Amino acid sequence: MTMINFFYLVSSLFFILGLKGLTHPDTARRGMFMAEFGMLLAVVGTLFHHDIVNFTWIIAGLVLGSTIGLGMGLWIPMTAVPQRTAFSHALGALAATLVGVSEYYRHGAELSKVTMTAIGFEVLIGGLTVTGSLMAAGKLHGTIGGSPVTYKGQNASNIGLLFVMAGLLVYLVFNPGNTFLFYIMLAAAAAFGFLLVLPIGGADMPMVMSPSSTPTPASPPWRWASCSTTSCSSPPVPSTAPPASSSPSSCARR
Repeated sequence: MTMINFFYLVSSLFFILGLKGLTHPDTARRGMFMAEFGMLLAVVGTLFHHDIVNFTWIIAGLVLGSTIGLGMGLWIPMTAVPQRTAFSHALGALAATLVGVSEYYRHGAELSKVTMTAIGFEVLIGGLTVTGSLMAAGKLHGTIGGSPVTYKGQNASNIGLLFVMAGLLVYLVFNPGNTFLFYIMLAAAAAFGFLLVLPIGGADMPMVMSPSSTPTPASPPWRWASCSTTSCSSPPVPSTAPPASSSPSSCARR
């Protein structure tokens, strides 16, 4: 195991433990600290990558992201915490999805079945989480109407789309070179996330936000495992974001 993979594996464990801590108000603060430490390990591990020859953009991104995060934490009122949390979940899922798309774009047909499975799940779950979390944020903020939107055949069409996504993933595992179907699968995942939240009322959005934080911490173990069992041209990039500090359970502590 390389030093980079070790950092990624340990950071994944801290993300998972952080999520576990956020499930109860008494352990929410400790869970956030563990998730933050996991993110630090992931960033430090990435800096060891041999492909990095210039740290300018990395430092710029670190400063910009830290500034925006600090501003959001200080100035967003507590009454707007739920929608801010949903928006953070969307950004974390977007990061995971973009990393998956980047890895597919770089390697495409050369991907092994195990690695393609990992990237496929990452893109599928990440894609639907992006649109689902944005929908939740919009309903909580009042930008989108909070009333449930239902129509005839809604469940059947959603289940049908789910099977289409699963079928595309299975096909790509055995035929990873079909770029067109990969992006069709990504688009289907984004549409599924939108349709999944559409019939849920605004008052139930906190229940949507809780499972939406799962995909991002779940990505690194998949990616690490895939590179441990197959030959990877480079270590897996950590596609995670720590759980939002303003999750419902952590707010209960405050």
